Amino acid sequence: MRRLTVLASTVTLALLGLGLQAHAGPDNLLTNPGFEDHAGWLTGWVVEPVNPKVPLYHYRLHPGGGGGHGDALPHTGDNALEIYSANTRLRQNVKLDAGDYLLTVWARNNGCTISPRIQLALGDQKHLACVISDRYRLYYAVFKVQAAGEYPVSLISIELGLAVDDISLTRYNADDPLPGQYLHLDLHPAGGERSNNIQTYIRGMKQWLDFTLTAQDASRVGRPVFAITVPAEVLLTGINVPLLNSQKPDGVDKIELATQQSQGADGEKLTTYRFVGPRFFDGADNPMEFGGCFVEVPTGVESWVRFSVSDRDAVVTEETFRLVPLDAPARQKTPTLTKTFAYHVQSWRADFDGRLATIPAQFKLMGFNVWSEYFGPGPRKTAPVHADEQVMAKAAVAYGIREFWPNFSQLLGGADAKGVYYWDTAPREKDDPDMYVVHADGSVDKDMFNMRYAAGRGRYWVDAALNGMQRLIRRPAELGLPFQYNGFVNDGLEGMVLSYDPTTLADFAQRMKLDPAKVTVESLGSTYAKQWTSYNNALFAQVLANLAEALREAKPGCIVINTAGAFGSQHGVDDLPLAEQMTWGKTYDYNMPQWYGLNFFGSFYGDFITQGADAKVYGKHNGYPDMIPLLLVSMGSQMQKPVSARFMSIDMLSISPVVKGIGFYIATNGFADARWMVGLSQVNTLIADIEDYYQHGTRRDNLVKFAKSAQARPIETRDDEGFQKVMAPEVRTVCRVHVLNQPHRQALITVVSHCNQGVGEPGDLTLDLSGLGAKPGMFLYDHLAGKKLPLTPKLGIDTRNTGNLAVLEITDRLPDSE
Repeated sequence: MRRLTVLASTVTLALLGLGLQAHAGPDNLLTNPGFEDHAGWLTGWVVEPVNPKVPLYHYRLHPGGGGGHGDALPHTGDNALEIYSANTRLRQNVKLDAGDYLLTVWARNNGCTISPRIQLALGDQKHLACVISDRYRLYYAVFKVQAAGEYPVSLISIELGLAVDDISLTRYNADDPLPGQYLHLDLHPAGGERSNNIQTYIRGMKQWLDFTLTAQDASRVGRPVFAITVPAEVLLTGINVPLLNSQKPDGVDKIELATQQSQGADGEKLTTYRFVGPRFFDGADNPMEFGGCFVEVPTGVESWVRFSVSDRDAVVTEETFRLVPLDAPARQKTPTLTKTFAYHVQSWRADFDGRLATIPAQFKLMGFNVWSEYFGPGPRKTAPVHADEQVMAKAAVAYGIREFWPNFSQLLGGADAKGVYYWDTAPREKDDPDMYVVHADGSVDKDMFNMRYAAGRGRYWVDAALNGMQRLIRRPAELGLPFQYNGFVNDGLEGMVLSYDPTTLADFAQRMKLDPAKVTVESLGSTYAKQWTSYNNALFAQVLANLAEALREAKPGCIVINTAGAFGSQHGVDDLPLAEQMTWGKTYDYNMPQWYGLNFFGSFYGDFITQGADAKVYGKHNGYPDMIPLLLVSMGSQMQKPVSARFMSIDMLSISPVVKGIGFYIATNGFADARWMVGLSQVNTLIADIEDYYQHGTRRDNLVKFAKSAQARPIETRDDEGFQKVMAPEVRTVCRVHVLNQPHRQALITVVSHCNQGVGEPGDLTLDLSGLGAKPGMFLYDHLAGKKLPLTPKLGIDTRNTGNLAVLEITDRLPDSE
């Protein structure tokens, strides 16, 4: 094991009173603590699933890269471990004397879309920590051994995508220093450039910075104080003091924002903003996302912002972020035939003035044309216009946005008459019989109505859900707002919710003509399993139909969208015919499956589109919904790369005209990343340039042939089963040809190279120029490179250099030319 290194952008551990190293030796009681044993990199360790029935995925990370799902290298030395299966344990048994022990590990996120958690354990003792950053950090726990013996030392990755290295177990004395950084501050989303302390911004625009604080040792947390320092050329606004006060810690009467002017060592004028941090309102074991601020650099130069967190009169963590400027794209177009859908636009943690100044303009810049926010059922008594609606009003008036589709994440909720804040239910005299969900073990969930009750329009469900959603849809008109809710996205019934209440079981027996005495929990999972699935799928479809009918009653022509799986319920219906799975879709305009592959270049999602289109269960012309796949921006840690967003968007749109749009979730996180905003703007401009081919063109794929010109070289990658292997990646390249045959719009050639990594391939295209309708004066326009190419029968391309894509148009006019 080599010397320990610490990133210079953080306060060094030495400064914080820590001199720990994880190496093999008399102090470290672990064998092969850094995975450097010459007998084998995992010598001394066992990697095993906590649940033996779950597949196990883990990978060797090495300095050459390519071993895992992210960009992690070893923290030190030649090896580290990536765990990429949830609830996976790294274990080593160690003989220990009675006493206290300090267990430490260097860990980082490596491809997990949420914030992965790591559990440090010694015997039966456990400590849970949240790992947000793509940068290695030291995590620790102190354990007490009561009696000498052999004990398992374990690290458990609760989610997938966690890199670990340099593990240490040492004796611990009460007067020994603990690691100094028990608090970590990150910008949210934490992955990518922000983990390397780079925050981009677009020249001429304010940039939203969202904070996240994590504590890995709740026992040491006192009352953290935040200090944000910027140089004079940086304007910092929007620290949400009212929000901070709504979450103020015990013993603090009021959180106030203090401002201090100072000079740096070089005489530079500085401004520091200081405030007491809020409490860990979800518990100190969970990340605290409590707002942020806006920064603006009027000069458009690179600058910086420094965050410092102090606790118990000592600095615990300090991070300096470079503010790196980007230019807005020179060309920006918003698609008109394709829905470009932003799912959950505004961060409620951002202050109103900042949102009003930034969000509408940035929404337009990115080329979105459908705006969606999480909104619960409308209140019975009309509430005043709130901040979200005022921002949307500006988007409508100042930027011409016309499509607003609110969404909600519950459909069977509201059963509890006491009500959660978003369910405004009427008083109830008594419950209806068997209206709640009853689980297979007999437990009753009184927060949820069951599907049979909702399918039959049970009165309390109608009052809570249907009437509430109708009030929401009507709200803009009632308030006189300059926009309408002309669509609604339901993501509150993504899968079937099974209920084993007596009335549901009796109804099932009657519909299936079965002996009620034979309908039991056991028989529904065996003898009658398929009938039970079919019955519940019909209930699922009817509940959704009830919602669609209610929305269109409130607003005729309302566009109704459902987020679920590729063909309906996300689980339990695979054995049913596709047409039966899609019964729900006959009353819906769009299916919005959640296809959240991160930096994805495969064909998995596109294969569903082909399957659904071929089976005629996609497309309004077939009596089923059209498609708007929902892709990932970020769940709060890793960010989708724009090149992958481009690949997935063009791949899906070019497969079939049943794909009428592309959505992005969680859109809020995109507004925190200027590089993403610029990249998505370019993607949507590309879609605007070529969308008419995909929606109105005639497919003539036989007119262009691709032949690879070189075989892929072996690299360290993953095979189709997901296991680490040195092999030549399998790249499958297809050509899709759309002939439009209109003035200046002749034909479009889309070349897509599918691979389980971002690895394309070189090859030659052979074009049937006559069949393509080529005429004198026409040329090939390379949309990705932005340049003209001669129109010849043969053309060399290389999708390795262009994100697994080529988009070539036969035309006689450049984009935007008259």
